[in-house]
Amino acid sequence: MSANIPFWFFGFPIEGEEKFPYIAVKFSGVDRPFDRRSSGKQTEIYRFIIRVRFSNAASDAAEKSALDNAELVEAVLKSKNDLDGMADWGWSERNEAEPLPAKGNFAISGVDVEFSCEKRVTW
Repeated sequence: MSANIPFWFFGFPIEGEEKFPYIAVKFSGVDRPFDRRSSGKQTEIYRFIIRVRFSNAASDAAEKSALDNAELVEAVLKSKNDLDGMADWGWSERNEAEPLPAKGNFAISGVDVEFSCEKRVTW
């Protein structure tokens, strides 16, 4: 996948300064559901957005590239849903296509993949 995607970001790039194609990963929060029966253990759910963006002179080609690479992202996350041991397990919640304005003569297409992972912590 890295051969297809020359630009990677932690956090989203500033609009207007993006370079295409790119993938950006942004931490979007943590949930800590309360459980009285936890006996010193708590489950934390970490949420991320993985943004996939492509540009092409043909809008269909940009959309196909974005969707194909979003599927690759989801396949990688599914195969390593514990993030190499950093989490207990993880899952992809949504895969959302997003209409984007053209940039010059190039159509921009993007998909946001929402990924969550769960970690049991002791305190």
